[in-house]
Amino acid sequence: MIRIQVFSKFLHHFRAKIEWCNCVKSLKRKNMVKCDTEEKLSAQAQAYCSHLLQHKLPPGLFYHNILHTQAVAEAAVAIGLGCGLPPQSLQVLQMAAWFHDTGYAYKYKGHEQESCALAKEFLREQNADDLLLGQVIACIAATKQPQAPKSLLEKILCDADMCHLGQTSYAGSSDLLRKEIEVFTGEEFSDAAWHRQNVQFLSEHSYFTAFARKTFDAQKKLNLEHEIKLLQHSNKT
Repeated sequence: MIRIQVFSKFLHHFRAKIEWCNCVKSLKRKNMVKCDTEEKLSAQAQAYCSHLLQHKLPPGLFYHNILHTQAVAEAAVAIGLGCGLPPQSLQVLQMAAWFHDTGYAYKYKGHEQESCALAKEFLREQNADDLLLGQVIACIAATKQPQAPKSLLEKILCDADMCHLGQTSYAGSSDLLRKEIEVFTGEEFSDAAWHRQNVQFLSEHSYFTAFARKTFDAQKKLNLEHEIKLLQHSNKT
């Protein structure tokens, strides 16, 4: 009788262990399928946005074009990896990065709202789940100035969007942005006014993630010092 009870108890635990192992395997399979699905969705989003940015943007977008979007997408992945994001989160981040400036195809001021609408429409058509859609939309919306991201994903995309502030190519990017603003707003800047605005922006800006600060702050400081010198020179002329 005792042996039967012991065996019965052993059999119960053995079955429970098998059920647990099967449950874990099932979860792993689901996660793998989800990762594959999001990777495929990310590739589709990139293709869709690339076509839109190459063929739908109005002339005069010297800065906010496909080259900027590519740079932001690459920076987002680099910062995401530096922050230890899992693959699924990186896919979400890439989708948000590719969509974040697509709204410029239809509107200059307040383009983020259009970008969110385009992303939502695309993801709905692809039957994306509500969680992913919400994360992508929130990341895009967070890039609106002044930036106020809440989640880590939002902070990473905001840092990626401003990565040019801490790069050696900053001066060239600044010139392109100046030309673009003049085209779309009709506002023309004197050299002094432009450099003064840049000094203020660089001085007040802070990256949200420790990885971005470590990566970009040193060069951003040099760019600020260069802008201060340009401002001083333009004030003398």
